[in-house]
Amino acid sequence: MRVISAAVQKVDVVHDWMDWVQLLFGILGGLALWFAYRAQKDATRARKDIPTERRRQFELEILRGLLDDLDEEQILHKVEFTPSRLQRYQHRLAPLPDSALPFWRQAMTMDWYDSLPDDHGFRARQKELSVTRFAVVKQLGNDPNNAELKAEADRQAAEISVAAAQFASSIRGRLLDELLSAIRERVEADAGQPRSWWPPRS
Repeated sequence: MRVISAAVQKVDVVHDWMDWVQLLFGILGGLALWFAYRAQKDATRARKDIPTERRRQFELEILRGLLDDLDEEQILHKVEFTPSRLQRYQHRLAPLPDSALPFWRQAMTMDWYDSLPDDHGFRARQKELSVTRFAVVKQLGNDPNNAELKAEADRQAAEISVAAAQFASSIRGRLLDELLSAIRERVEADAGQPRSWWPPRS
């Protein structure tokens, strides 16, 4: 029996420049598909974010309008002793979330500033001084020529005025701070929005 042996020739594959071009195009095509997928995904996400962004812009315009009124009409000074004057803004606050501007909402239900909360003790100091001064004035009624009592009554009256001014200033400051904080929250919410889909997000 004759055994036929076949010789297998070893072939060396040599890549020419066309092979490398095809490989490059394959990689570029894959990258293009990946970028297209990312862009589509981000476009879908952006469409879903449109209502939230419109709402944020709407609320920001309301708050900016309030801030403009504070500058032009000196509203905070007008409500110093009658916070209920803030009721004129009730219709503007209505579209905002119930959690927005809680101190504004509380103040507009008060007819007298004395009903507002005092976080610094100015009003308590004012009342304490008023009681003490009343006692001094009562003594002064019995001794109207007493220079010492007169001086004490005047000193206490000045301190009462200072405490009242500090309390009123704290109320104005709190109203303004709350408004600025609400504006800042919405501006920072915009700053936190991604502006690009690169680098990729999960």
